[in-house]
Amino acid sequence: MQLQRIQERLAGFKNHLQSPTAQYWLHLWESQQIFQTRWDADAPDIRATYDAALDSPVTRRLWSRENYAPKQMMLIFAELAPDMVRVAFQDLFNENKDIEVRLDRFVYYCDELLSAYKGQTNRPAWNRHFHDDDYAIISLYLAFRYPDRYAPYRHAAFVEMLRQLAAANLPRSNDPARWFKVARTLYGFMQKDTELLSLHQQRLLPDRHYTGSSLLLAYEFCLWCARQLVEA
Repeated sequence: MQLQRIQERLAGFKNHLQSPTAQYWLHLWESQQIFQTRWDADAPDIRATYDAALDSPVTRRLWSRENYAPKQMMLIFAELAPDMVRVAFQDLFNENKDIEVRLDRFVYYCDELLSAYKGQTNRPAWNRHFHDDDYAIISLYLAFRYPDRYAPYRHAAFVEMLRQLAAANLPRSNDPARWFKVARTLYGFMQKDTELLSLHQQRLLPDRHYTGSSLLLAYEFCLWCARQLVEA
């Protein structure tokens, strides 16, 4: 990525933060706060905890829309095999393990749970668990659990942002690990811009949105670069 390009695009992003479009993604910050408040890996009922932590009073499109139902499937899995679901999340959130291993391992758990689910009788006809689609929902779990380490991943938006920043070797396939590194780098630039951070914080309500350090801001920048204003 070229420093001049980054600086130019961040200047444009500051203009965005002062425009009506700055409101488009506030539901992300609200959902992150809800997850931070409600997630408890040691809770007796992992299904109830997951259901409560992954919630939004504004929109559920992050985990429920046409032909996309990862939350619904995880709730089914948590009812079918709660201990396995608990272990899956414990492994995913274990920062002592390599991130790529954790991502692939979580998909493996979901594959196994889906196989067990298909063996049930009188079940809805779901044949996918939706956790292997660009790692979108898994990256969301990570971003909500560790706001300062991870950001949601959208492959097409990531590639377009890299193109605009004149990056070399654009990824041809999913590469969430690279995105996490880039997001941390971009957030580092943002943290040095007090005006940008002030404009961002002015949008947030402390009793509603997550106000701590969060790579969601880098994710917003990525979406803004890709002009995906309503596809968060």
